[in-house]
Order: sequence, then structure tokens, then C-alpha cells
Amino acid sequence: MFSMRLVFAIKTMHFALGGAERVMATLCNGLADRGHDVTLVSFDHKGAEPVYELTTQVEWVRLDMGEPWAPSKLGETRRRISGLRSILRQQRPDVAAGFMHSSCIPLSIAALGTGIPLVFSEHIVPQYYRDRRLEYVLFLLCASRAARVTVISKAFIPLYPRALASKMCAVSNPVTLLSSEKASVAGEEGGAKVLLSVGRLVEQKDHAALLCALAAIAPDYPDWSLRIVGSGPLRNDLEGLARSLDIGERVALVEAVTDIAAEYRGAHLYCIPSRYEGLGLAAAEALSLGLPVVGFADCQGANELIEDGINGILVSGRDRVGSLSHALAELMGDSGLRVRLGSEGPKILDRYSPNQFVSHWETLLSSLRPDAA
Repeated sequence: MFSMRLVFAIKTMHFALGGAERVMATLCNGLADRGHDVTLVSFDHKGAEPVYELTTQVEWVRLDMGEPWAPSKLGETRRRISGLRSILRQQRPDVAAGFMHSSCIPLSIAALGTGIPLVFSEHIVPQYYRDRRLEYVLFLLCASRAARVTVISKAFIPLYPRALASKMCAVSNPVTLLSSEKASVAGEEGGAKVLLSVGRLVEQKDHAALLCALAAIAPDYPDWSLRIVGSGPLRNDLEGLARSLDIGERVALVEAVTDIAAEYRGAHLYCIPSRYEGLGLAAAEALSLGLPVVGFADCQGANELIEDGINGILVSGRDRVGSLSHALAELMGDSGLRVRLGSEGPKILDRYSPNQFVSHWETLLSSLRPDAA
């Protein structure tokens, strides 16, 4: 494999807005370790620290343009395009790749006329754009210029227009073992137990359904509490909902933490209540540390991870709250079932190994080198 000069772009590496930041760190570190020249560009402030460790072999360029955690303004977008274009001219990479539409769109414009092959990495499904039509149109237009577009599951490809789907390929996200110590899911008889959910506090994640499901069964399981780890615009709404359901004292909404492994190890059950996902990376991490996971069968990012009755439970039906509360009650009341399902979870590491993930990307990028033909 020839050494390649590569440029990657992502909105931020300082804020954990989702799983893409962890995936980007894994990819850049892995490619750099294999001898490739890797430059990572983000819009973070100068001096910002990465939320996930980057090897010193990765050159991290922080453009210091706008607030990466906030929606982009027109002036910021123009400056970011100019900054990316300067990097591309300086580096002259063999291939450049953007993660998510927030960097893919400006990267596409910045690369106009350079002849540099582009790869767009999409980490969500089209349903995300249901109320973001302009973003979707811009993404489709810019993605049409890319040599390849990656998605994280083959099942997602048919969801896109045929013209774009023809240049798509599936590269599953990696799951990194965060700790050699597994969760003790049985817990002590009569002792306090934790139901955990990790994710941004946004409509997509549907934590409201989780709160309502817990409230429906809370009187029958007084030793259980809920921890939701994540930040987002719905924090106040969810706190208010918990109080109105009279479970406020049994629900903790925790800002994003640096030691997420400790959260998984301290839990006894995990729930991914999302309406849709790319790949539920937090749920995958929970499985890898031995937690049984409950999710919805119609959520593609969950149903690829959860094997119903094997490592967790998939629920279905029009009554989201009712079906979810039933599954949670089944697992809360049966420590043996939690142990049996939890023991199967770590096998997910065989399906989503970081080494295999880096190899897939290395092969893809190598095939796009101008001299590859």
C-alpha cells in the first residue's frame, strides 16, 4: 500500500456532538499509524483540545471560525470555505474526505477546480433532513461531485436518490472497547439499579418516550432510576416532563462526560429510544461492555445492533410508550434475563473492529488516488 497524503474535514473535534467525532479520531489515528500523511481540519478555536485523543502523527488544523457547536451563519460558512480551500492548496492531498453534511458541503465548494477526489461520509439517514429541506438539497448537490459517498449500512443506500446511491458504499463504524471491566447487570437484590441512555437531547432521540415509559412502571420498580447522559436544546423540556410525571427525583440528566465507560459500567440496563439513527454508537458501546439493550425495531440504527432475544429486546407497535415500558419491565424484573442477554453483547466487537474499519477506508481512499488507475 502506497503512502497517501490525506485531508479530513469535520465541524468539531472539541465537542462530542455525536459518534462521528470518535469515529474520525479512530480513522485518522489508524491511517497515520499505517504511515499515511494525515491532516485533520476542523472549525474549532485555536488551542482547543480534542474530546477524543489524536496521535501526534495527525496534524490537526483548527481554523478558529465561528462556534462549531452552533448553526453556521452565512459569513462563517464563507470563511470556512476559504480556509478549507487554503488547506487543500497547501496540502495537495491525494484524496480529501468530509464527515457529515456540515463539513461535506463547504469542502465540496472549497475543492472546486482543484481536481482533488472527494469522499463524503454520511452518518445519518435521509429522515434527518425531513425538516431541513434546504440542507438536504445542498447535500445532494454537493455529494453529486464526490467520487464516493459512504454510509454506515447497506440498508441506508436505497433510501437515497438513485443517482447518488450509485456512488455509495457501506463502511460500518467501528466499536472500540472502552474498558476491560464489564457492567455487573444483575445488581444486588433490592439494591439501587440504573437504566442508562446516552445521546443528544434532541427530538430524534425521543427521550420523552423513555421518560413516559419509565413513569408507567416506576411504582412497580422502586429500586430503579434513569440516567440520561448528553446535552442539547431539550434539557429544560425533559426536566419539566420528568417532574410532571412525578419521577423527577428518579431521573438524572447528566451533561456529556469524559469517562463514558464509567457510566456504562455503573448501569444495569441500556435503552436507545431513538426514532432513527445512523449507527447507534452509544448502544454499541453499551453492548460491548455487557449491557442488555432495548430499542425500537423500526429504528435502523438500532435494529442492526440489537438481536431480539439474543443481546437485547426490539420493541414494535404504534404505542411506542406502551411497548417500551413492557420491555423495560420485563428486564427490570428479571436479573437472570439481563445477565443472559448482556453476556452476548461483547460479541459485537467482532463485527465492528477498528482495524477492519481502518482497512476498509484505506482501500477506498487508495482506489481514488489520481495514479491508482
